[in-house]
Amino acid sequence: MQSESLLETREIERWRSEFSLPAYVVYLNHASVSPLPFRVISAVDRALREAAAGSDRIWEERLAACDRVRASAARLLGARHPHEVAFVPNTSTGLSFIAEGLVWEDGDNVVTAESEFPANIYPWLGLADRGVDVRRVPEVEGQVRVEAIERAMSSRTRVVALSWVQYSTGYRVDLAAIARLCWSRDALLVVDAVQGLGALPLSVSDAGVDVCVSGAHKWLLGGEGIGLLYVSDRVLDQIRPAIRGWLSVNEPFGPVVDPPDYVAGAARFECGTSNVAGTYGLGAAIDWLLEVGPHRIGKRVLSLARRADLGLDRLGFERVVERIPGTESGIVSAEHPDRSASDLCAELAKRDIEVAHRQGRLRISAHFYNTEDEIDACMAALAELF
Repeated sequence: MQSESLLETREIERWRSEFSLPAYVVYLNHASVSPLPFRVISAVDRALREAAAGSDRIWEERLAACDRVRASAARLLGARHPHEVAFVPNTSTGLSFIAEGLVWEDGDNVVTAESEFPANIYPWLGLADRGVDVRRVPEVEGQVRVEAIERAMSSRTRVVALSWVQYSTGYRVDLAAIARLCWSRDALLVVDAVQGLGALPLSVSDAGVDVCVSGAHKWLLGGEGIGLLYVSDRVLDQIRPAIRGWLSVNEPFGPVVDPPDYVAGAARFECGTSNVAGTYGLGAAIDWLLEVGPHRIGKRVLSLARRADLGLDRLGFERVVERIPGTESGIVSAEHPDRSASDLCAELAKRDIEVAHRQGRLRISAHFYNTEDEIDACMAALAELF
């Protein structure tokens, strides 16, 4: 038992050494933007050096490298096939592709949560001129409940659009239960996974998710300006590429045909020259996450979150949502009756402890390479502020 604990300690030290963070910095803000591991920086640097040397000379090799990243991303997502995965600049773009790509009729509606991050609201609100109503379900005790989603749905519900993990509360929705609900109503389940993917294990195919989108700059550790779009084969033909280009089709250098002969799979949404450097970096991050193991990462992330949660309890914070098994995430969100979250964040930052505040709540989000000592240091610093 002692040797196993020692092994884990050594592993955590090795994981932490992957980052250039100074030893005195406690970074607990992965739900915002993560620091970059050295291996990601190295992969991006390799792509840029290739470009500097004339990347067109090895264009095919670079495309093959990006396809290897696509395959790794499919493994992390739990997709059945790599061709169900496309690269997008960010979560907002991926969600907008879906909102603009579906054929809507006056009277259709979209069901989402009132507490959603705006990236998963504005693409749907933009459909108002087509007669599409957006129904926003309020959270109850910090939870987005399946029964509330069901009550909001009607025979004209085309999409249920939800975050896997709510950004301000940390509540993780039951994707499989909502997917069953959607399938029974012939609606699509569109998931924003940016606050869970990389921190918690996910299988979009097992859960029955139709569309999943995630930027890479949070828990995926992959940097800004690159992300993933999963579109299940089951629903691909329902979504036309809202933005089309030469790489959307099978023969990019061939004669132009109308209607377009789209690439099979989600890559049809990659309409033009891609962010190769970003894709290389994302690939390095995903390969590391797969190497450590998504289930192992998830177990550790939840353990650190519980430690933070209990520490906040002892300091008199009030939980936004109860940590019920199956609904937990890496996000810990709490309020203090006497101190503002923004003031506490500012004071912690002066002590080189990085957390966040959202919706008036203090938000702590530790990743698998963080240590128990870092959680305890954050709690000790907070205790000094009261």
